[in-house]
Amino acid sequence: MKDVRIALLLLAAMMTAPAHAELLATFEVSETNSGENIANLDSIHPVLGVDASADFGQPGVDIFGTVRIFSTLLASTSDIGTTFVSNSTNDPNFDAWAGYATNGILNEVLFGFWRNVPSPETGFGALVLDEPDLYGLPGGQIDFAAFVIDRVELTFTTLEFRSPGTNPQGNGIWTDYDATAQVQIFGTAIPEPASFLLTSLTIPLLLKRRT
Repeated sequence: MKDVRIALLLLAAMMTAPAHAELLATFEVSETNSGENIANLDSIHPVLGVDASADFGQPGVDIFGTVRIFSTLLASTSDIGTTFVSNSTNDPNFDAWAGYATNGILNEVLFGFWRNVPSPETGFGALVLDEPDLYGLPGGQIDFAAFVIDRVELTFTTLEFRSPGTNPQGNGIWTDYDATAQVQIFGTAIPEPASFLLTSLTIPLLLKRRT
């Protein structure tokens, strides 16, 4: 009877033990660009998004047909070295974005920087690639379908603004900027049913050997 209790406690512990998020991907994007017709630009919005144009009108899909995280973050030079976190608690678009990142379908993703405010008038520069290419996934892996995305961390390593910079129009209403940000994606592996079944069968066998 004692062995039965121990086995049941062990099985319950394995079922309820919290899984720890692991680093799934790290990538870095650099951009040298200009704030055309923007004087004294001193902050930008980083954006990590996925093409969701086919689902336009669904929750989280914006007017550009993308689901974007970090877009409400406004970063300035004082934020160099600071790590910002997007998760289901603090980013209203996170769950929608994570859904695309784990749907097992090859999507186009983008990473870039809004100038000042996220609107068409201020311009947007972005790197657009397929998921495996931006995330640096191993061959054959399309996305993070075998995982639950826990959080995404973003750290600016460089951020510099120069106003009026090159000033091509000669009126001083211009800003050049350089930005580099590192992004890390963390997630928890989804247990395979076979591994749980094997554990469930192994404990009774061990009990049988002891009786």
